[in-house]
Amino acid sequence: MVNFDKSSIYPFKLKFVTDWIIVIFLIVSSLFSIKFFVSLKKGGNIYYRYFGSFVATFSISNWIAMTFLIKTRKVSLSDVKIAIRNTYIYNYLLLGLCLIGVIWCLYLTRRYLKFTTWWIIVVILPYLLILYQIGITVKGLQTFTTYSDYSPEILKMFVNSNKYGDINLINQTVYYSIAYQIVALILLEGGRIFVYLNKLVKRKNKQKERK
Repeated sequence: MVNFDKSSIYPFKLKFVTDWIIVIFLIVSSLFSIKFFVSLKKGGNIYYRYFGSFVATFSISNWIAMTFLIKTRKVSLSDVKIAIRNTYIYNYLLLGLCLIGVIWCLYLTRRYLKFTTWWIIVVILPYLLILYQIGITVKGLQTFTTYSDYSPEILKMFVNSNKYGDINLINQTVYYSIAYQIVALILLEGGRIFVYLNKLVKRKNKQKERK
């Protein structure tokens, strides 16, 4: 029987509905990213390039995140140390990807810089949310691991004592980056559908006028 309330700590186990949703989304975003890279040779409007570059950038980061996840709910002392190390590595890698994403988007939409330098702010804006989350995650982890009574052993006991304990939750940035990518993909495809329907309505109105 399918359970809608639970999720694995590693979605590729495909045990629950939420696992399937995440995996399907990762595949869809990857296919879109491939299509986006190919379509760049044909041009594309500013809206498509703006959101498309964001989705493609975070598609890469999300696959990196999947390789960093601890795959078992019950963790060892070594798993705890690896999770903490991977959290730092992932967030710093994501920081670099955000920088690359901004530069890439500015390059793809460079003709708008001729009209106003404010366009730089517009390009940076969607990345600010994830940069803020990176700061919270890294700072929070640094604070947590420097408490006088902190030890990996205590964290291991805390996670293992909880039926639904998940050591991967110390890296909240992963889940926020997936959420932001979903929003960007919805805005992108929603915008394209709107443009298509708008053209369709105008075409039908012209046909009626001719009659």
